[in-house]
Amino acid sequence: MKRIMFTFLVGLVSVSLLSAKSSAGMMAKWKAKKEGDSTEVTKSYEEKVEDFKAKIPFDIAGSMDMYIQTNFLGKRTNDVKYRVFDQRANSFELGMFNLMMSKTFKRVTFLGDIAFGPRANLANYSANALVSSTTFALKQLYIAYEPIDGLKFTLGNFSTFFGYELIEANNNFHYSCSQAFLNGPFYHTGFKMNYTHKKFGMMVGFFNDTDTKSDGDRNKYVGAQLSYADDKTSLYINYLGGNQMDKNTDTLNKLNYKNGLDLTFATRIKGKGTIALNAAYYMYRNKTLADPSTINRPKYYTAYVYGNVDLGKKGNGKIGARVGYFNNTDAIALDAVSAHIADFTLTGHYNIGPLRLVPEFRLDYSTEKVFLKRNGDPGNLQTTLSLAAIVGF
Repeated sequence: MKRIMFTFLVGLVSVSLLSAKSSAGMMAKWKAKKEGDSTEVTKSYEEKVEDFKAKIPFDIAGSMDMYIQTNFLGKRTNDVKYRVFDQRANSFELGMFNLMMSKTFKRVTFLGDIAFGPRANLANYSANALVSSTTFALKQLYIAYEPIDGLKFTLGNFSTFFGYELIEANNNFHYSCSQAFLNGPFYHTGFKMNYTHKKFGMMVGFFNDTDTKSDGDRNKYVGAQLSYADDKTSLYINYLGGNQMDKNTDTLNKLNYKNGLDLTFATRIKGKGTIALNAAYYMYRNKTLADPSTINRPKYYTAYVYGNVDLGKKGNGKIGARVGYFNNTDAIALDAVSAHIADFTLTGHYNIGPLRLVPEFRLDYSTEKVFLKRNGDPGNLQTTLSLAAIVGF
């Protein structure tokens, strides 16, 4: 009996000591937290987003944007001419919501990118009437196979490899897009092969008519790219050529071939900013079946310079400018207006967590009076001031 009582007392003392030790540990932890001990780090918004993505069986990314803009024309008109996505003024306007889902199984990758909103409608337009309305929601849809490291085959619908600017607002520095983007390809549907070795790369592809998800013409486009890219600098030389559907006449009565060359260069400046250059040249070769000896070769070309710099130690702010020139003297683009067009854009960034606020001033000039003055007369200038809100995830 004494042995039992002794064992009971020893156990009771041990439990008491362990309880006291645990309570002391909890009190010390509470005290340290109260005094500002940072042993428990609060996760940032980006870290929380990544934790959420890790729980989903596929990779997700996306963005949304909206804007308000004035054209300084009062009640004269709400239209903004020769813009891609920001075509309305004096109104709160929606941009686009897109959600991109992808997954890689060993060497096979599939990607689906759906988009909705006015920006998506303009970006996903198709020259072929066979495309149904639901297809417009598919901004990208492709399957890629990489049999060996560096070699990839892609089949489906994907964004263009031409130019410096992209469809998604969160992937561009400037909210409005340039004449180079407006008058270049948006996307391609077809097959391409990419090969990369260290910092160098090449691509060759066969596509439907540019900006079509379904092709009513058996002739195809050929695309090619040579590239160099490292941690600081990138250089892309692009080619795209083939039969172009004539949207205004019977294609049986007219042969219309289009060739395009594009050069894109970008580099970081001491980690504080970026300088970029984009130049493109497009030439048509037109002739009628009735008179094949008569050949027309209209052309147009664009040249743009971009620059931006980081502001502040935290990098929450940026400011940048874009200046460019568009030669359309052969009247083959922009509603057949024969003109020299130049534009200047000044853009700021201010980041609040995942939210990016983008104030922007833009001035467009044309040698022809294609714009409006405040009194309603034709003019050479168009001035806009806008504020966009963009979220990317």
